[in-house]
Amino acid sequence: MTDTPQTLVQRGYDEIAETYLQWATQKETPRPAQLQLLLRELGPAVAPSAHVLELGCGAGVPGTQILSRACGRVVANDISTAQMRLARTHIGTADTNVEFMPGDMTQLSFHDGSFQAVVALYSIIHLPRDDQRAMFRRAYAWLAPGGLLLCNLGTSEDDEGEGSVASWLGTQMYWSQCGPEANARMVAEAGFDVVRNTIIEEEEDGRVIPFQWILARKQGELAT
Repeated sequence: MTDTPQTLVQRGYDEIAETYLQWATQKETPRPAQLQLLLRELGPAVAPSAHVLELGCGAGVPGTQILSRACGRVVANDISTAQMRLARTHIGTADTNVEFMPGDMTQLSFHDGSFQAVVALYSIIHLPRDDQRAMFRRAYAWLAPGGLLLCNLGTSEDDEGEGSVASWLGTQMYWSQCGPEANARMVAEAGFDVVRNTIIEEEEDGRVIPFQWILARKQGELAT
């Protein structure tokens, strides 16, 4: 692999931003239901004022839209310039509680305790294994005590943990996956208490693809 995983992911999503949006919105997705579980876990006293970090917001549909309506402030990040452009179109930039922050998620920097929730849907799976571990540790630091992480991960163990590159929707894309036990262990080793751990199967182009959805909490109590 001559290109870095970050280069493959950034270039890939830049090339297929419109195609991916159409493909992703034409099939059933667990995103809304899982985000509602996150909001319920935050609770009615916290959610309306919560600061949320979304890692890999894509085109903003439906994740950023749901979070911006339910929470006080959303920082929406994506490595793809084309995806961020679509997200700004779908969310708007005037009189909004969404701050768009383009760039590689592994290079982001925030003060400890900045957020009540971190959301990473179909995004951490694009990081190499070691970067996934580091990302969970950083998300833990960025969360306030009692804060929540919602993410989903692949479930097929990579050979030697190096990840894989394949043709997808007309571009080359990089992914890295662990098995379900290893995924849950990575999250727990970052300091989180796992609240929910569920395998949800999705149909993608005639194939059934399982994703592991994890809702986890940083130790402590959320301030209201």
